[in-house]
Order: sequence, then structure tokens, then C-alpha cells
Amino acid sequence: MKKYITYFDETGDINTDEVLKLAKERFDELGLKHVVIASSFGETAVKALRYFKSHELCIVGSRYGFRTLGEHSFSKENLEILKKSRVKIIHQTHIFSGIDIAISDAYGGTSLTQYTANILRMIGAGFKVCTEITVMAADSGCIPVNQEIISVGGTKRGADTALVILPVHSGNFLNIQFKEIICMPRERMPIA
Repeated sequence: MKKYITYFDETGDINTDEVLKLAKERFDELGLKHVVIASSFGETAVKALRYFKSHELCIVGSRYGFRTLGEHSFSKENLEILKKSRVKIIHQTHIFSGIDIAISDAYGGTSLTQYTANILRMIGAGFKVCTEITVMAADSGCIPVNQEIISVGGTKRGADTALVILPVHSGNFLNIQFKEIICMPRERMPIA
């Protein structure tokens, strides 16, 4: 099989519409049933509704308290649109942070989980996000682990990366299968 990967010159939300278009094309070509979308403020999730049916989408938002203690970060307007569409939305602990970050902040050092996240960031922040949200969606029961899915993530805001992944639960993380890179930026943000 011969397929093309789209590479963007820049990271971030400037690529969101093109990423969603490319993801939808590959979704249809492969006959897939599930798309996982990272969305911190709900903007990318709302845009995804233009490309995918609500029952195909699993929106993974930042965990509660990520920006403001006890709260999620979706805007009221975006949350209302998403709720009306009946799209599945999950907010849970990020698999590459959570308690590890709290312990590192308190005592210094780093964990194997943080090393893993940084290795994925070496490919790109969006690649790390796509991996993370796929496992989060599988752990929450939002997507199956026996079917390929498309995962869409990005660097900072918006979307700049889309992958075809065979998901796993966090307990089987080392068995995750990256099937295809649909698109990603050529540039990446520095890790340190």
C-alpha cells in the first residue's frame, strides 16, 4: 500500500481545518467508526462536528483542574453546542501526568511515565497528545480496543496531527499500535 503523509510547516491551530479534512478522508477510506479528538476549550471539538457525526466522536478534554481548580476549561458556548449534539465528552487524568507530576514537583526528578511522554514529544507534541487521548478514551470506555480509530491532537491549541491507531487500555500501553500517520508538523516545540 502506498499512502501520503501531509507535513505542515507550522504547529498549532492554523492547521485544524486541514487536519480534520484529512482525518475525515482517511476515516471514510478505511471505513472506521470512531474518532478521538483532543480539545481543551471545545473549539476543535465544535469544528469536528462539521466533519464527523456526533456518534463517531469521542472528545477528550483536559482534566478538571488543569487550568482552574475544580473546573474544566471548555467555554460555555462550546460546551452547550457539544451537549446539544450529544457527542461523548470525557475529562480524566492525563495518562502522562497526574500523580507523577505532583511527585516530581514536590521532590524533583522525573518518572518513567514522564520519560515516555518526552520520547513521544520528540516526534511531536501532537503525536504525544494523540497517543495519550487514545488511551484515555479506551480507559473510559468511549472507544473499543479491538478496532482501529483516528486520533486528532495538536501542539498548544487546535489540531496539527492525525494518526490511525489500534487502541489499548493503559495497563497494556506497550502494545499500542500506530498504524498510520495522516498528518503532522515538520517542526516541533523544544522539550526542555
